[in-house]
Amino acid sequence: MDIKRTAQFLRALAWIGAALVLVRPLLGWSDSLGMFATVSDAHFARALSGPAYQGFVLIMLMFPPYLSIAWGLVQLAAFCTQIALEQHFTRRAVRMLARLGWAIVAAALLLPMTRLLALGWIDDLSFGPVSQTVLRLPTLMSMMMGAIFGIIIIIFSSLLEKSVQLQDENSSFI
Repeated sequence: MDIKRTAQFLRALAWIGAALVLVRPLLGWSDSLGMFATVSDAHFARALSGPAYQGFVLIMLMFPPYLSIAWGLVQLAAFCTQIALEQHFTRRAVRMLARLGWAIVAAALLLPMTRLLALGWIDDLSFGPVSQTVLRLPTLMSMMMGAIFGIIIIIFSSLLEKSVQLQDENSSFI
């Protein structure tokens, strides 16, 4: 598969991923079995057993990391468009890649805060210490891996920026 087809395929996957990421919190709201719950099942069940608006507000409180990841995937799709157009070493491509990295880091940092807000909304921090409810191992691992992955992408975009600068310098000599 050539680079153009690969970029087009990845662009399509990025758009599909962005759509699915935005739908993901709503699946938790409409899921009575808790299969897609974004907080522990007991907390989620308690939110849904209350007034109808409580589950909606819970989802909206937990939505920012999903929105950040969706925005990052849109940036990835735009980066893939640049690659498909064979515009690899451009400042625009570098900006899109850097935005993807920052979106992932933002989502990683927003994750524990939104969980804390959601549990505060449910008014159920008495379920256990915050470290057991908000900062559970899966949440911590997601946060750390997201931050690390985002930083790697930011570093890679910085290297790509340097290569664009060198390309511009070399082309000015010719």
